[in-house]
Parts: sequence; C-alpha cells; structure tokens
Amino acid sequence: MEYQIVFLDIDGTLINEEKIIPPDTLEAIQELQKNKIEVVFATGRAHYYFDELAKQCGIDSYVSCNGAYVVYQGTTIYDRPIPTKTLDQLQQIAAQHDHPILFQGSTAGFSTHKQHPYLDWTFQQLKLDSPDHNADFAHSENIYHALLFTPDAHEALLPHANYVTRHVDDGGISHGLRHIGLMK
Repeated sequence: MEYQIVFLDIDGTLINEEKIIPPDTLEAIQELQKNKIEVVFATGRAHYYFDELAKQCGIDSYVSCNGAYVVYQGTTIYDRPIPTKTLDQLQQIAAQHDHPILFQGSTAGFSTHKQHPYLDWTFQQLKLDSPDHNADFAHSENIYHALLFTPDAHEALLPHANYVTRHVDDGGISHGLRHIGLMK
C-alpha cells in the first residue's frame, strides 16, 4: 500500500505533557515530507491553538475543530459551523449542570464561564492561556467547535482500541509509522 498523506493528532501524539515535540517526532515528520508524503494535523483544537506547532513542523494543512474547519496548503476548503439553535440547546443543558463550554470560532475561542475548575485544569494541562469569557460569543461569529467540560473518562476506551502506540516521549509517532509500514 502506498501512502500519500498522514494525519496526526497533537496532544499526546505530536507533543508530550510538556507540550514539546520530541526530536524523533520532528525527524519522522521531515522524513515523511522528504518522501513526498503530506503531513496534516487532525485535531479538536482550533488553529490559533496550534499555529506555532504547525510552523515548527512545516505543516500548512489541517483538519481542525474535529473536522468542522479544514485548511489544505493554506486555503480553507471546508467550513461547517454548528447551527446557532444547536449551540443554544447545548448552552442550556450545560448551564443546568454548571459545566463550562469553550466556543471555538474561526478567529478566537471564548468560554461561557469566567473561571471553572474543569476549564482551568484543562488549559493548565495544555499549557495554554485560559480563554476569555464571553457568554454571547456563540452569537457573534460562526462556531466550529463547542467543548463541553466535564470530568475525564477516556482511559475506559483503551480496551476497545485495535492498536495503541507508545507514549509520545517513547517514540510514539515513529513506532506507529513503523507499525503501518511508513518508516523502516
């Protein structure tokens, strides 16, 4: 099988807990690019949360906001905002449980809460500045991703995975690419 494109997640795949791209990961990306295999980010993040990483890797194509906003070689090729009615419904349900929402538009992200433990913890883990508060942001521009912050339970999904690569600091990208035959 001949691959022409590889999609990489960012958190825990491209970057480690310190939000650093390990040298072997950068080398793997460069090897793919040298071999004319396009490398694309595929992430829940909006581009303004990973622009510097993209520059560092020489990547100008990405699937962001979990697929709602796609850029190929610097040009937006897909743009599907969430309907305002859906955002209003989400905001009503979240308010009932005091869960914050991060609304990600094309130019910025804003939270429904000025401060909240789930939101604060998440952005501390990402080593990003917490978003500003603007409860009306969902009505001011197109929203491509709405993150509802709740307690984390992703570890329970691991038994259902077909393959789990190594940790990012243990050659995760290189190991995964070798597993599928893209690197020797």
